[in-house]
Amino acid sequence: MTEPEPPAGTTAPAGRGGRSTRARGLVLAAVALGGAVALLSGGRTWATVSAGAGSPVAAPPAELTAGDVAATVPALGLVALAGVAGLVAARGPLRRGVAVLVALAGLGLAVVAARAGTSRSAAADAASGELPAGGDLQVSFSAWPWVAAAAGVVVALAGAVAVLRAGRWAAMSARYDAPDRSGRTPAKDAWAALDRGEDPTD
Repeated sequence: MTEPEPPAGTTAPAGRGGRSTRARGLVLAAVALGGAVALLSGGRTWATVSAGAGSPVAAPPAELTAGDVAATVPALGLVALAGVAGLVAARGPLRRGVAVLVALAGLGLAVVAARAGTSRSAAADAASGELPAGGDLQVSFSAWPWVAAAAGVVVALAGAVAVLRAGRWAAMSARYDAPDRSGRTPAKDAWAALDRGEDPTD
């Protein structure tokens, strides 16, 4: 059973608060790293398709990026990066909702990248417009689909941890809250109490 989230402006006990802060930092770093790697991999060559020996016309190989064989990979990377900001700013149930979205984005990234790195037919279809018809197509994959898949696993695991532990993370400091619209400060309240003949220390 998770512990209730501490009110804004309060701090947890030193030992527990330190562990919670470190855990949150690790989760945020993992999500940010996974999202960044997904974006980086999106512009790299994922597959190379070349015409086989039976092709009627010689043609240079077609190099395919994630945009050709897994267009959702960069988008899921952006979702993960946006999730970092959401996990920092959100509170309570909303923070858990963001964590769920992060975990789902990581899972989707892993699945899409793994499929793109093993589907020769999909790569051949993506390159068919650049290579002559009538011959066999040879497909070879780089390591980038698996790099992106690993990044997705990292994001999914970090998101799952956030779902389970986000309730223990301290909320953002009260200095980020909306200001008191009354315009009064504790010092002004104390002076007002003195004017009324009251002891503000009671």
